[in-house]
Amino acid sequence: TLSVYGADRIGAVAQQTCDLAATLAVRVDQEPVLERLAPVALNIVCFRFVAAEGDLDRLNADIVADLQEAGIAAPSTTTVNGKLAIRAAIENHRTDPTDIAILVDAVLEAGRARAAAGPEKKVPPVIHRGQVYREASRLGDAGARGPLPATSAGTLAAVPP
Repeated sequence: TLSVYGADRIGAVAQQTCDLAATLAVRVDQEPVLERLAPVALNIVCFRFVAAEGDLDRLNADIVADLQEAGIAAPSTTTVNGKLAIRAAIENHRTDPTDIAILVDAVLEAGRARAAAGPEKKVPPVIHRGQVYREASRLGDAGARGPLPATSAGTLAAVPP
């Protein structure tokens, strides 16, 4: 990779991921229902949804699962000073500011839905229709049948077998 792209280009991509992490940190800091749990030194942002009663660790773990199950993003969890955090590691060179906005909006939406439902109710994952499907539409059904066609609503239509 280094011999193909060169140090300057690889360095630019690494800087881009760090810049996007800083963008995410700013957005988290601007949202009163989110709490950043650690300083952002490179490309990782640790934060959590805090506008709810009850077990915030469980709530944030459920939010991460919702995002993963819906295909919106693939954050992980970690523990920072005894608190479970949503851990967003910006690594993909194709990630852009729109993806950061989608991630934060999805965390807010899932967190508010789960907080409104209460601790005992299972809330289905948030399904996002739009930008998150760009990879799916590009790749299609694992590349076997070509890309999936988009409908007028911005969702993906099923391709007949």
